[in-house]
Amino acid sequence: MTEDYTSYMEEVYNQPQGNNRAGPNSWSRPSENMVKFNSDAAIFNNGEIGLGVVGRDAARKVVLVGCRRIRVVWEPKIAKAKALEYGVELATSGGFTKVVMESDAKSVMDVLIQTRCSRSYFGSCIEDISSFGQSFLRCDWSHVKRGGNTVAHNAARLCLSIVECLYVDNFPSAILTLLELDLIK
Repeated sequence: MTEDYTSYMEEVYNQPQGNNRAGPNSWSRPSENMVKFNSDAAIFNNGEIGLGVVGRDAARKVVLVGCRRIRVVWEPKIAKAKALEYGVELATSGGFTKVVMESDAKSVMDVLIQTRCSRSYFGSCIEDISSFGQSFLRCDWSHVKRGGNTVAHNAARLCLSIVECLYVDNFPSAILTLLELDLIK
């Protein structure tokens, strides 16, 4: 997992200059009384997709890590939207009421923030996410560059060995290591 982090970070930080994507390139803590849920997807060579979610509070404490593996063929944008939907689902079922939902999928976040959807499968995913989001007292949508979403990406990669798992304590050591690395970069 640490090797995955290293190769992922090399890929993220060795991007050509001129990348004008919005959003910070590192994880930042949410406001007081908020919990930030980062989500990401990993597409595996065997035709499966991993969804990963990491929730952290304003004190940078991890409140949950979730991963789910699905056998389906989705384009990356759909996979990332489904990862965000999984994050909203976990935040809702965990009883969190003030959340920041964060993803490195700029196209997904732009549509959520602008609340405009198309009549496509992607539009249907966005409508589902938005509908879930209305169940919170406060729900902010946030875009972060890939470097700020590394832990969620690696949580999605945990699904190579498990179909689905939710951790609310006793987090996998690989994730704890990545969280520490995430906070010092």
